[in-house]
Amino acid sequence: MTPKRKKAPAGAFLRSSLMHFYSGAPMHFLSGVDTYLSLPKDIDLKVLFEEYRCRVANFHAWYGEALASDNLSELRDCERCLQESKNFGARMFWKAMLGNWLNWKEPPNPYEHLSRYLTLEQTEEVLRLPMQSEEQVDKVIEFVDSGRACDAELRTMVNQLFRRASPPALSQ
Repeated sequence: MTPKRKKAPAGAFLRSSLMHFYSGAPMHFLSGVDTYLSLPKDIDLKVLFEEYRCRVANFHAWYGEALASDNLSELRDCERCLQESKNFGARMFWKAMLGNWLNWKEPPNPYEHLSRYLTLEQTEEVLRLPMQSEEQVDKVIEFVDSGRACDAELRTMVNQLFRRASPPALSQ
């Protein structure tokens, strides 16, 4: 018979409740869960959300002042931080995808997908460059990466993908 678990107050998670949830997990998993859960014994969500609400209110107050200000340097810095966060997410996504594809025996052919990301004119410009060249890959990245998220590691991975692809047969 399963022991009865103690109920947490509204908005709080008790460690024992979480351990009960994982009671069927293997021991090596439980030791990791136990380590993770060992710091706070209770998580009071009401306090957590109240703190978050205060932080959001403070941010919105600052943001409103920054928008109304004649000096937009703080706002530009905020926008730069938001763009960098967006770029970080894009880099992580594409590195994960490319890392996966490059481990395939036959990865997807990027030439077959250019029309999804480029205009007809951009595609023609890319295909006029030497096939599978760094110059060609750089041009694709220039057209697609408007936020400038691509770093050297990602660029290398894109080059590897293009080098492994079969270039399209160009009509004369």
